Amino acid sequence: MKVKKLLGSIFASVFAVTSIAALSACDEENPIDDPSGDVTATDEEIVQAALDALKVDATVSADFTLTTKGNGNVAISWASDNTDVISISEGAATVHRQLGEDKTVKLTATAVLNNVNKTKDFTVKVSKIEDVSTTVAEIKAAKLGAEVTAKGVVSGFVYASGTTDPEYACGYYVTDATGTIYVYDPSGASNLAVGNEVYLTGELSTKNSSLQISSVSDKIVLAATKDADWTTVVKDKTVADIVDSADKASTCGVVYELLVKFDKAATYKTYYAQDATDSSKSLLIFFSGSATNDKNDYKFDELIKDNIGKIARVRFVVNSLNSSSKPRGTVLAILPLTVEDQQALIDDAVNGAVELDSHITTAQEKALPTTIDGFDKCSIAWSLKDGSAGAAIAENTLTITPTETLQTFTLVATITVEGVTDPIVAEYTSMVKTSFDPVSNTEFIEAEDGDQIFIQGVVTYNNKTKNAVFIQDSQGFGYYLNLYGYEYSAADLAAGGKFALGKEIKVYGTRSTYNGLPQLNPLSVEGISDSTVPAPTDIAEIVKNDQMNTIISKYVTLDVLYSGSEFFTIDGKEVAYYDQFKINADLTAGKVYNIIGVIGYYNSAQLQPITITEKSNDTIDFKFVPLYLYGIMGMGEVFETQTVVDVPAQLFGYNLTYAVTSATPTVVYANNQVTINPTVAETSTLTVTPENGTPFNISITTFVRTVEVGSHTATLDFNGSTSTSINKNSAEFDESLVGLDSFYFTVVNNGTVKDCALNYGSNGYIRLSNEKAATANGAEMTVSLNSQTGYTVVINSITIAYGSNKSAPFTVNGTEYTSSTTTFDINSSSFTIKNISDSTSNTAVNLDIASIEISYTITAA
Repeated sequence: MKVKKLLGSIFASVFAVTSIAALSACDEENPIDDPSGDVTATDEEIVQAALDALKVDATVSADFTLTTKGNGNVAISWASDNTDVISISEGAATVHRQLGEDKTVKLTATAVLNNVNKTKDFTVKVSKIEDVSTTVAEIKAAKLGAEVTAKGVVSGFVYASGTTDPEYACGYYVTDATGTIYVYDPSGASNLAVGNEVYLTGELSTKNSSLQISSVSDKIVLAATKDADWTTVVKDKTVADIVDSADKASTCGVVYELLVKFDKAATYKTYYAQDATDSSKSLLIFFSGSATNDKNDYKFDELIKDNIGKIARVRFVVNSLNSSSKPRGTVLAILPLTVEDQQALIDDAVNGAVELDSHITTAQEKALPTTIDGFDKCSIAWSLKDGSAGAAIAENTLTITPTETLQTFTLVATITVEGVTDPIVAEYTSMVKTSFDPVSNTEFIEAEDGDQIFIQGVVTYNNKTKNAVFIQDSQGFGYYLNLYGYEYSAADLAAGGKFALGKEIKVYGTRSTYNGLPQLNPLSVEGISDSTVPAPTDIAEIVKNDQMNTIISKYVTLDVLYSGSEFFTIDGKEVAYYDQFKINADLTAGKVYNIIGVIGYYNSAQLQPITITEKSNDTIDFKFVPLYLYGIMGMGEVFETQTVVDVPAQLFGYNLTYAVTSATPTVVYANNQVTINPTVAETSTLTVTPENGTPFNISITTFVRTVEVGSHTATLDFNGSTSTSINKNSAEFDESLVGLDSFYFTVVNNGTVKDCALNYGSNGYIRLSNEKAATANGAEMTVSLNSQTGYTVVINSITIAYGSNKSAPFTVNGTEYTSSTTTFDINSSSFTIKNISDSTSNTAVNLDIASIEISYTITAA
């Protein structure tokens, strides 16, 4: 039920008292003359008459007006014993209805005339609001365009830069225990404050990849001050995690706690939040409109402008994605730094300034910092722990002197923070020696992230675009060197360079992991000798036995059959493959290729090619012949519709003959074609005989599906994980992408100008775009109920739920409509929806469809 805010007024009137005789003015302080000349009322009687004449409804549900003046110049004032339910300003009574229960309020009228003062109480019941709200999480899961009702606490605002009103708010965030959602409410946002508990109704829409509530029709402030519930705040992510998210749209509407440093653009009034210890990635602080540096009174920057260059813990909500699909958002609050924050900042500052390695092989001097950038009122004192050797400190300078004998020193930083009683003590231990031995592969795998270690091997591949070098040790184990952040040039990867192919090197660096891939971030590289690249290892058996995860970063080779989208080994095993180095090979389905590459890892092991070469017929293993034929016969597919498959007379240099064994027969072979006609359910056999070879069989299974008679409903909607489209003027489309069974339905785009876009996200939708021309020839989607032999099929009606963009006019089976119509009678076997907007200003006027409910009937003919 939608709660309506009823507007109305209750007017109380004070009428003249009963006729009384007139007395002389000297007998009474305030006589009232009556034409009959009978009586004159006293002040007390006049006040009482004014009170008696007051009327207030016993039950109210909306604001009303109270009388403030009675006959005889009686002044009337009002008071409420519960201003949270009824508040009064002069004669205006504002009603704050409560959810779930009626409230009773006592209103007291005080009437005053000269020295006479009397009161009268009224008991008023404020009728309750039936709570029909749903949680923020449930709202976000609703269909676009749906009417939704939210109840939560206002946790922040989105401000416009507004040159005339710098405090203008165009919207606000509402938070409950399940999440936070943005409410676009430009006409009402400025009347709210952070901490207001609100109850509101509006429409679920989307803007810049973010869900929001717009078109707010009803809004009630339930309480002036209430703490927001931050149960769902995410505390284990960084700015870099958000910016680098694979699904950036999924970050929209999420509230994060982040440790950041604020930065500001030099030219424009644009602010950024960066990770406190890493400035490589930034989140834009979002506001609506534009702003200039010469103004200081913008509301949106009041939390930030005095914190530029400083470190802070913030509560940050991702508002939307900008035109470059980068997350941006709002700082909801600046929070106190935790003890853990301080320790992390100190560790980073000390490590960053001193850059101490765990293994040091060269003599060096390092200046020791006495303060921490961005961390106010902090000082650092340095010392060496007792028993340290190989290093010395003098005047805040650390001098390190390696020898052939292993030595160890521990550097101690004592950090004093103003306002913190106990200083923070950090220790950094390093081993000092002129040379260290490389670790074994087992030690490398078992090392912790952050450990500094040595590895040694021959360079098998390098790629500057990906900052990647792969090496292989004498035992055949591979290692990945991540050169991001390491200073090197293209010449270092070329012949004779530091990372040249075939070069044996010893690398000292920091062990890390990226999506499961163990890697070393080099700190120093020592050339051992010039060698040759080892021969790649054939991994056919390893792939067959699902053991690719045991050879991460190894230099390998593999023969594969390309199906057009996947690679398969001779045993029919699909190969996990990723074109990491963008070689973009031009491949042909049905060809056999040799791949030389490395084994990468991104949540699972994958073959990453360096070269892909087509195999000549005389080098192709015969096992690829049955694999190819098995593939073109559907890889074990069950056939429900008539299918014709062309089969080759010669494949990979082998001459082939075919024969079919089929009981009905449902499968027939003739002239290099296998025709499958599923009239019954059975399994047939295609026997393939190679010249001078051993025959092999391929099973072909047919199935006859039963048509279900009666009345049915089906829902067309899109909930895919990636965006796609129904191509214009094409009948090739997988109906299951929009939730329909292709046995019963066919979906095509008859339009010749525009595709029907299928846009993914938490609320996917189908977009019919306009042509942006006077011809009104936009996207045109036809949905047909497939004919079934012996049956009559009819689509009775459809019901459309629209998305946020629904202003375009459109036709359904040739009749023009707007989005005000949701249900359409069809009474045909198909319906066609076409965007007919005739915009000529290059303006997109789209029709977004969240879902179509299809009611259809199948009866026996």
